[in-house]
Amino acid sequence: MKHKTGYAILAWFLLLGAGLWLIHAFLHWRFFYGGKFWDVLLFSVPAHDMVVRLILVLVALAMGWAFAIIQSRYRRMVDDLQRSEKMFRGVFDNSPSGMALVDTKTQRFLRVNSRMEAILGYSSDELTRMTVMDVTHPEDWKEEASHIREHLEKVSGRYEFQKRYIRKDGRERWVQVTGEIIGPIQPGGPRTALVLVADVTENLKVLERLKLSERRFRSMAETVPLGIQEIDRQGRIEWVNPAYCRMFQCTPEEAVGTFIWDHLPDPEPLRQLYALLMKDAPIPMEWIGQNVVGESTVIDVRVYWDYRRDEDYRVTGAVAVIADVTAEKRTDFHLRQARRMEAVGRLAGGVAHDLNNLLTPILGYSGLMRDHCDEKVKHQEAVEAIYQAGIRARDLVRRLLAFGRRQAMEFTVHDLNDVVRGMENLLRRIIRENVAIRFPLSDKPLTINADCVQLEQVLTNLAINAQDAMPEGGELTIETRRMILDECYISSHQVVKAGPYALMAVTDTGCGMDEETRERVFDPFFTTKTNGAGTGLGLATIYGVVKQHGGYIWVYSEPGRGSTFKLYFPLKEDVSPAMTAEKKRSTHKQFSGNEQVLVVEDDPMVRRLAAGMLRQLGYRVTSSGSGKDCLDKCEKIDCSPDLLLTDVVMPGMTGRELFNALKQRFPDLKVVYMSGYTDNVIVHQGILDTGTVLLQKPFSIYDLAERIRTALDKKATPGNQ
Repeated sequence: MKHKTGYAILAWFLLLGAGLWLIHAFLHWRFFYGGKFWDVLLFSVPAHDMVVRLILVLVALAMGWAFAIIQSRYRRMVDDLQRSEKMFRGVFDNSPSGMALVDTKTQRFLRVNSRMEAILGYSSDELTRMTVMDVTHPEDWKEEASHIREHLEKVSGRYEFQKRYIRKDGRERWVQVTGEIIGPIQPGGPRTALVLVADVTENLKVLERLKLSERRFRSMAETVPLGIQEIDRQGRIEWVNPAYCRMFQCTPEEAVGTFIWDHLPDPEPLRQLYALLMKDAPIPMEWIGQNVVGESTVIDVRVYWDYRRDEDYRVTGAVAVIADVTAEKRTDFHLRQARRMEAVGRLAGGVAHDLNNLLTPILGYSGLMRDHCDEKVKHQEAVEAIYQAGIRARDLVRRLLAFGRRQAMEFTVHDLNDVVRGMENLLRRIIRENVAIRFPLSDKPLTINADCVQLEQVLTNLAINAQDAMPEGGELTIETRRMILDECYISSHQVVKAGPYALMAVTDTGCGMDEETRERVFDPFFTTKTNGAGTGLGLATIYGVVKQHGGYIWVYSEPGRGSTFKLYFPLKEDVSPAMTAEKKRSTHKQFSGNEQVLVVEDDPMVRRLAAGMLRQLGYRVTSSGSGKDCLDKCEKIDCSPDLLLTDVVMPGMTGRELFNALKQRFPDLKVVYMSGYTDNVIVHQGILDTGTVLLQKPFSIYDLAERIRTALDKKATPGNQ
């Protein structure tokens, strides 16, 4: 409606005061004040008195002036409202966050901006026909309803929460909702809430990745077997992981606040190094030293450093990762020791090879002389002395080879009682006099399939260990007897097979062992002896030898009550023990023959001895100094050779290569290998190849006769091919 101004009102009153007697017109004026529109109806009253007229004129002027001021202020107020509305529209429409006006009662969108359209994927027209619940994730409806009851139904109030919206394309978006009730937009309109919506989906993803990274780091720090510590600039520990506490036997509370050098035997070097580290100086980021654990235990540690920096890349401390390298350093020591032993073993093998070549003619010729000397001959005792000295030298060389692991394990049938009896004199010489030795042996033969030299080495090692456990003297008992391991025994010893066994038990009255030592006694490099007094390989080697014999070994011991090592070997009850040397001596002639034998040996003395012995036994012999020489001679002989007696290790061509070459021309050819040590030519893992016949140097005519006859009489096997 058109509004009249104050001047119109003033003009109306002037006309009234000019003398109109009767006014039938009226003035209707609407104005806005106090948030409401007001309607005013002014009408005239006839008057004939001049005073009344004058008063009316003045009243009209005053009222006109007042209404003119009110109208001016009203127009300024309207202009301010228009500018405010324009500014609100600009902020609303151009806000980087989604904005919406929502009916607090129906939850219908009244108005949305373009950013809200982008967040939800709907157009403004579509959203104004929808409610908040239409775009809310179903799982958030309950929470949304709670917020409506708590905030939106109030006359005024501010609220904030996170929820999920479902876009038009079905994708899920997390949003941060901030709202405030601002009342009705228009007079009489519904109460309205101004809602600010920020899409925080990517922020939440980043936060989740950060949380995942933190969980991974925490999990890694708590499970890694390396100690980790955070250190401030002064060198105080601020945080440690569980592995650090286990390594240094402390709690986190005990570690935090201490200096990293508090438990070092000599703290000064690390204190100086850390001071340089905090100055960002170029220093090695690895430190190796020792740390005291508990009251007296010292461990070797390797520490890796890294700087801890702030946002401005200034050094604020350090992070240290600590590895306990005590076992590693001990293993390195034992590895170096094992390498030295391996070098000594190779040296022993080489020396033994040359010694065997020298001992072969000594023992061979003295043996022949011994056999042909009559007891009345003047030099018979001298010959016997030479022969016995050669035997002792041979045994010494074989032990040297066993030490260097250069001797093939050759399994033959033995009586365990004879093996122990054969070691009695040696053991009484090497064991101290304050240790009494007893040999309660079985009165029945204990026949086993074994390598006699290896068994002797096992017994020697066990006896020496027993002596070391009795520094003040005591009693050593070496016992043998027949045992039946039944199901009852197997129930407590899971790996044992039932059956008859030959038992060799070595018992001492020494210091004994505790449970922890018993559990590790067969571990390689484990030793209870002082530094340099033991290699830690003796019992581990014994364990391996027993296992190679198909046997079992158990240890029984208590501190202060001595120890007993029980070795079980499978009994061979259907065979007889191997003949002794004396039996061979009286029956070697039964091994004679007249077959054609090729003798190949690079050492002239050994070659002449072997050829002479074979001729004495009736064989026809062709000797050669090398594989090539033998092949050339075979081209010239008319008959086919029956057997090849060859050294294993020779220059140019090994004995195995020579046999393979001859085998192509003479398919029925048999072979006997001679060797001081085999160098893995005819053995695998220290054991002779199946079917291989080996003649160990030095040998006697009885050894040679038996081996040659055995090879000639046996059927062809894959090992002979």
